[in-house]
Amino acid sequence: MYDLLPIPFREDAVYHVAERIRQVQDFLERKMAIENVSYYTPVAPEMTEQEFVNKIVDEAGCNLLLDVNNVYVNAFNHHYDAKEFITGLPLDKVAYIHMAGHEQVEEDLIIDTHGEPIIDPVYELFEWTIERMDPVPVLLERDYNFSELRALQAELAKLKNITTKAWGIKQHVNI
Repeated sequence: MYDLLPIPFREDAVYHVAERIRQVQDFLERKMAIENVSYYTPVAPEMTEQEFVNKIVDEAGCNLLLDVNNVYVNAFNHHYDAKEFITGLPLDKVAYIHMAGHEQVEEDLIIDTHGEPIIDPVYELFEWTIERMDPVPVLLERDYNFSELRALQAELAKLKNITTKAWGIKQHVNI
């Protein structure tokens, strides 16, 4: 299933999640990165998704794994501006970026599948995002429905071209 059980965007959930992150970081003696996830229905929210992510990163003292496709999916499904959302994140805490594809299953619903090629609007959001932050590793996610190797290489090349243009260096992009 592509659907994760959502954590309610609430203060008590922030402290619950942050405490567990701190425990893991203390055990590992290093910071970890949490990912902004795609979700399809908010459960009893008391704050926005952006506030929730920011409070966890701050409270736990952890980094952020920025999944640009998840931002796009959530912005589409929940009718908010993806660029505004990203602008409000702690981009200085981003440790790496995930890029993936999704599937539009209804006129007003897209699902984060990691099984489709990245679409142009997600590439555009990625480019816009990385122009506002320091270089970090980028990962192309594909969980199933693997394209021909040539098609995957083309996606990687496009990501590398975007990162090179934005950061002025050849960035390591993985699949």
